[in-house]
Amino acid sequence: MARDEVLPYRAFTLFRIQIQLQSDKQTSVKPHYTALCSTALAVSAPVGIPPWSNVRESVWDLRCDSSPNINVYKGGCVVNRAIPTFKLNPNSTVVGRTANHVQKALTTPQLTDPVLPGKQQPNSIPGGEASNKPLHRIVSKTKIDANRDRAIATCLAIRAYAKPESCDEYPMASTREGANYDQVHFSVEILPLDDNCKAGNMLGWFYQRNRIVPDHTTDLGLAVSGSPFWVGVGTGGSLPSTPTTPSSAGA
Repeated sequence: MARDEVLPYRAFTLFRIQIQLQSDKQTSVKPHYTALCSTALAVSAPVGIPPWSNVRESVWDLRCDSSPNINVYKGGCVVNRAIPTFKLNPNSTVVGRTANHVQKALTTPQLTDPVLPGKQQPNSIPGGEASNKPLHRIVSKTKIDANRDRAIATCLAIRAYAKPESCDEYPMASTREGANYDQVHFSVEILPLDDNCKAGNMLGWFYQRNRIVPDHTTDLGLAVSGSPFWVGVGTGGSLPSTPTTPSSAGA
């Protein structure tokens, strides 16, 4: 695929810009058709005074996919070396309680429930950049349910609760690193249901917009780790205005 653009250069010259995108179709297999794509940027002034050209290979390394789990934006590419961050605002009136729980889990895990010896140090719970342990999306209902079941049992061990309250867990149930992963490095907190659900909706949109491909096994039987992502707390992050519903939320 190539795209040409012509720009003015001096009074009598034109710039020609060409971007080429190439992928190895042999590495793109079902079910997500994920492949790495290389790019080349060529800039030239063929009728310049004097003629001039410059070619740069691999300006960007892109990861492209047609994942069935990214069904709002069907087919697309992202910069492969950029790990996106799912960010929640602790000052938000919409998801502030969930954001504060995440912040506590990342920075002071020893103050979170359950109290366990393996989570006494900051960054011992994965997901924050300082932990150097990103999260990975899962779509297996069995694994998601196992994460949720362990989190809910932990919340109920703290105290009984019912709507309009809910059990919030971090890392999220829709991640490999959720509560049932090693049954140690996680946190739960009883929060308002509305706050928790809206944070989950934001996470679902984050998965879609950033093309977070889940852990999966290819048709050739190869186990593939999903797209890594970070979790952060700060300004930014918002509910989408578009009415389309993402395929899965996952708080």
